[in-house]
Amino acid sequence: MKRPAGAGASGASKRAARDPINIKCATIAAALGKAEDLPENVRDMLADMVPSSLSVVEAERHPFQTKTVEMVEEAFAGMGTKLQVALAEAQTKVDGAETEKATRIAAAEAAQAGLSDCESKSIAGRETSQVDAAALKQAKADVVSAHAAQEKTEADLAETAEQQATLAAAAEVFGSIRGERLCGREGSKAFDKVSGALEGTCRAENSLVNALHATLKKEPKTRGSFDTIIEQNALNAFTLTAAELQQSLTASGSTKAAAAAATAAAEAAAVAAAEKSTASQDAFDVAVVAMRSAEDALSEAKEAVENFDEESKEAASSLEKAKASLAAFQEGPRTAFMELKSLALPAEAEDAQDAAGEDPEGVPAEE
Repeated sequence: MKRPAGAGASGASKRAARDPINIKCATIAAALGKAEDLPENVRDMLADMVPSSLSVVEAERHPFQTKTVEMVEEAFAGMGTKLQVALAEAQTKVDGAETEKATRIAAAEAAQAGLSDCESKSIAGRETSQVDAAALKQAKADVVSAHAAQEKTEADLAETAEQQATLAAAAEVFGSIRGERLCGREGSKAFDKVSGALEGTCRAENSLVNALHATLKKEPKTRGSFDTIIEQNALNAFTLTAAELQQSLTASGSTKAAAAAATAAAEAAAVAAAEKSTASQDAFDVAVVAMRSAEDALSEAKEAVENFDEESKEAASSLEKAKASLAAFQEGPRTAFMELKSLALPAEAEDAQDAAGEDPEGVPAEE
């Protein structure tokens, strides 16, 4: 087959025309590599198919190439939207800088007020806890005292009963020895019981005991009026003391009940004091935790105010970067794609292609 006249020149012209296309394809493929919303394998696939699809004129693309172009266009649409959203967010942050500054200052002031309130509550909680702890200590001491008082009451009543029994026995001995003369060892033993009861239980004076001893050592018929008075005084001592002891024992039921009630009341008060002390201690612990949290909140709020100027500079820098990124995308790979999407041969290339199929007189070249 003969080469048509001017075929070499036409091929060179096509290659020259395709050099910018190759550059644009490379720009588009590089941009696709940054499409983070696409899986890596999809990015790589599209980037590999860009040269073989977008370098072909639109009218000559087969369906697979056309589909590739559509997929690239969809990917670029997502990338453009993402860059525009980033720009809008950066712009919003810069535009709201003064409002953000005022918000941070107000937050720091509120955090300071919150900390002051928490500190006041913590101090009040500590004082209440200390008062309740002291009250619990006293309540426990009251329980000990109540138990001791109850035990003493019971011991006193037991002693009273014992004294009553001793007094009754001594009174009986006294009654038996009054009618005879006191003498001998047995007489001494008997009088010891009587004198012990008079001195110990009846608390009689020692002079009465001595006088009674002298009276009882006399024969009954030889005793005079003074002796009779001494005997009567001794008998009165036995009678009065026996009555007092009986009165104490009669009241013992209510006395024991009162002591038991006092003990129960003290124990109940101690339980209530313990619960109150525990509650106030828990409340104090909560107040301390709240205060620590308020301290952290104030620290963070102050730090946010201190960092505002630096963050504002960073926001302004981010805005310029977002603008530059969007502009670079739109003016670079996006523009390149839009140009190649509707790619057509230049007019001179079409004329050269038409001429390649004819001789200088317009007759088709022979094979």
